[in-house]
Amino acid sequence: MNCRIETDLLGKKEIPAGAYWGIHTQRALENFTVKTGPVPSILIKSIVLVKKACCISNMELGYIDNIKGGAIVNACDEILGGALPDQFPLDAMQGGAGTST
Repeated sequence: MNCRIETDLLGKKEIPAGAYWGIHTQRALENFTVKTGPVPSILIKSIVLVKKACCISNMELGYIDNIKGGAIVNACDEILGGALPDQFPLDAMQGGAGTST
C-alpha cells in the first residue's frame, strides 16, 4: 500500500496515500476500537454546511483568498452532494481523548 508520512508532536505516522484525512484521524483509527457505528451522514452534512458558511463569510471579509476559499467551498459542495463518504472513517463515539480528531 502506498503511504505518505505525516508528523505531529507525538511523532511520525504513515497515512494511506489516497486518504483525505490526516495524522489525528489515523491515530484514532489505530488506537481506539469503539464500534458503535459510523457518524450519521446528516451530522456530517450539517457540519459541512457550517464550515461552508464560515468559509464564505471569511472570503467576504478578506480573511481567506478566493482561490483557497473556492477550493474549500467546492470540497464542501462535493461532500454535500454525497461524494467522499469513505473519507469519514471514525466511529460516531470516537472522541480522541486528546490525541486524535
